Amino acid sequence: MSTLRNINSFPDVEHILSNALSSEKGLAIEFDTPADAHRFISRANSLRVLQRKKNLELPEGDPMHGCSHYDLLYIRHIHKGTRVVIEVLRPMENLRIEKL
Repeated sequence: MSTLRNINSFPDVEHILSNALSSEKGLAIEFDTPADAHRFISRANSLRVLQRKKNLELPEGDPMHGCSHYDLLYIRHIHKGTRVVIEVLRPMENLRIEKL
């Protein structure tokens, strides 16, 4: 399967990832086949790679330099079946950290 190299080729994926990012915990998506689920994950990861490359054009001090808007999402293919879960990664809170 070839991957698209144009960042504008993923409006459907970007819509889903934006919805996941704006939700509190994320989304679960049910696909018709495991292959469709795998294809979605591949396209989502391709979009993130293309965004990171494009954002390398931003100045180095910019917080988005080399990053994707969707880096805060964790995408899982559940048991290689038809279900994909997109979780929003939140910072861990209330950690007790001590130097050794």
